[in-house]
Amino acid sequence: MEIIQISKESSQYNQVLDLLRQFDIHSAKCIEFVDSSQGEDDIRHNYIIDKKYVLRLNSAKVMTEERLTELNTLIERYRSFGMKAPLFLKAENGSFVVEQDGKNCYLSEYLDLPLAEDVKFRCREDLIRQRLVFISRFAQTFKNVDLVETVSMFSIFDLAPYDKLSGLDIDEKQENLNQLVADLTQAGYVELAQKVNAKNEELRRQLKPIYKELPRCVFQGDENFSNLCVDENDRIVGLFDFNMSGTEVIANYLANNAFMGHFCYEDEILDKHTPKEVLQILLDAFHQSTALICEHYSFTEQEFSAYLLYGKIAMISAYWNTSTFGEYLQQEKYKDKIVTIIELILAEDLS
Repeated sequence: MEIIQISKESSQYNQVLDLLRQFDIHSAKCIEFVDSSQGEDDIRHNYIIDKKYVLRLNSAKVMTEERLTELNTLIERYRSFGMKAPLFLKAENGSFVVEQDGKNCYLSEYLDLPLAEDVKFRCREDLIRQRLVFISRFAQTFKNVDLVETVSMFSIFDLAPYDKLSGLDIDEKQENLNQLVADLTQAGYVELAQKVNAKNEELRRQLKPIYKELPRCVFQGDENFSNLCVDENDRIVGLFDFNMSGTEVIANYLANNAFMGHFCYEDEILDKHTPKEVLQILLDAFHQSTALICEHYSFTEQEFSAYLLYGKIAMISAYWNTSTFGEYLQQEKYKDKIVTIIELILAEDLS
């Protein structure tokens, strides 16, 4: 995302200063602006203050006093686990949230450290490995400890805060799946669209009776490389952006992270490999990740069976897959190969 430095002569600069004064901050040498909005109905403005604080203005009223209190508890847990994580700070009136022009405004500390995203070109595989070890160890340590009602962005069946805002009454993966079905139908692959829908329903039918019995943990919710900080030795030492955090079925969370970062659907890979070879690259990565996870997290037999079902759902309907499928379905050069890959995924047994 583009970072824009705000001029001290601008009205925007003065408006931010007015807000900061409510948090007992009365000056700022440098204010940088990052717009991470998800559309006109979901404004997310972020102001980095002297690389010490981040002031956020959100139109969605998801970040309430209760939610920010909940997040600070989780942040302290990550800190106790040896990770740097920025706390939310209260205004002078004792509240986390102040309001301006109908938006919720809140302040947090800022981690002035390099991002994993900025160094991945030289150590991508090692960063993926570090992330998996860290998440697996965290899950093992805090399994079923002080769970919260809010669920994470990975949840299926139950709705995360931003799922509820959509008004569709479905979880994010179901929304992604519906988009894939629509993309396949529009591209003329009606029968395959029906198979995708049927496979998704089958997997969910197997999980729904047991998912509430499975061990859970409260997670940060989005450990992509843009939310992870590294030290001078490219070691992951911190994380931030807790918007998507919440309680999650551990098997689901680990299954999604087993795939995260292994992008096999790229021009170069599709040009060089057959659909079966592309799928095998992805499966090899998943099984290697699974072996690493099992070194640091102890699954029960039922839990591991669920892990494989959750993994299959991620292969079909995780956003990083469905969005890529949709893009390639519009390209004459690749659409038949992508269709064959999707067919192979539907037939694949992860075990």
